[in-house]
Amino acid sequence: GLRRDLRRLGRFLDDDLLWLRARHRRSGRLRIGKFNGGQKLNAVLVGAALPVMFGTGLLLHWATALPDRYRTGATFVHDWGYLALALLVAGHIVKALSDPVALSAMLRGRVPRRWVREEHPRWDDELDAGDR
Repeated sequence: GLRRDLRRLGRFLDDDLLWLRARHRRSGRLRIGKFNGGQKLNAVLVGAALPVMFGTGLLLHWATALPDRYRTGATFVHDWGYLALALLVAGHIVKALSDPVALSAMLRGRVPRRWVREEHPRWDDELDAGDR
């Protein structure tokens, strides 16, 4: 399941790009899969930030062996990277608190099939194809 989800996250479809434009989100015309454009963009940002944070963290851990310019650069990147990730996480917590189905899904790992049909029709088609 993880590989399948990673493939889904790594593929931006036309509807995902349209989803990122706010006026199209609730139009009912978009065929969103398991992950919407925002979730895919978030996965890309976090996936890119984590190795950067790890690398700058290593530089800071062994900072005494490095010249000042490397420590200063690593501190700058690490601090701003932390701030960006903290804002992303905080935004997702606020979003989850405003959407009871999403909050329940994060806590229990399941969503109602009716919600899948309404919000993620491409994913619903995948689930139907798997039932056959």
